[in-house]
Parts: sequence; C-alpha cells; structure tokens
Amino acid sequence: INVVPSLNGCTGDPITATIIVNPISTVVVSGGIDEYCHNDPTIDYIFNGSSGASTYNWVNDNISIGLPASGTGDILSFTATNTDLVNQLATITVEPVLNGCVGTTQVI
Repeated sequence: INVVPSLNGCTGDPITATIIVNPISTVVVSGGIDEYCHNDPTIDYIFNGSSGASTYNWVNDNISIGLPASGTGDILSFTATNTDLVNQLATITVEPVLNGCVGTTQVI
C-alpha cells in the first residue's frame, strides 16, 4: 500500500506499507482407532500437511499409555503401556503451524 500524505495542498513523502497474509497449514492423520496390547510397539505416526515447512505440535491427554503429555513433530513408535485392568484411551490432538500461524487441528 502506498500512502502519500497531504496537508493544505502540500504533499509529503510517500510511505509504503506491506501487508503479508500467511496461509494456514493442514495436517493429515489417519482416521479410526488404533488398538495395542500392553508392551506392544505402536506404529510411527507421521504427519503430513499442505506445506512441507509446517511443524506439528501435539498434546496427549493420557500419559499412562506410555506417550509424553506433549511434543513437536512426528510421534515415532513407542511401547504402549497399560498396568490397569481397564482399557486406556488416549486422545492426541495435532496442531499444524506454518509461519507462526496455527492451522486446523486434528485428533488421533
């Protein structure tokens, strides 16, 4: 945007302002429910999205399964744990970030 100020018929020095609108990224995660037994290795959860420059932040709501509470990047195979007598369910929310802009989250 070019701005030229004027006052009482006098023109000032032009100033240029630049507006940048960054896109948001998406993340692709496989749907469904993955089930594991205690001490089984999980699959690698590799995140892909609309831009190769995206980073992926994730949050796990149940650390008793053997996965930390949060992280950045892909979730590589880990040993699933359940030392209880009931099924454990974890919801992992993945948030893509591109150029500082947060995209649409997905849930595993």
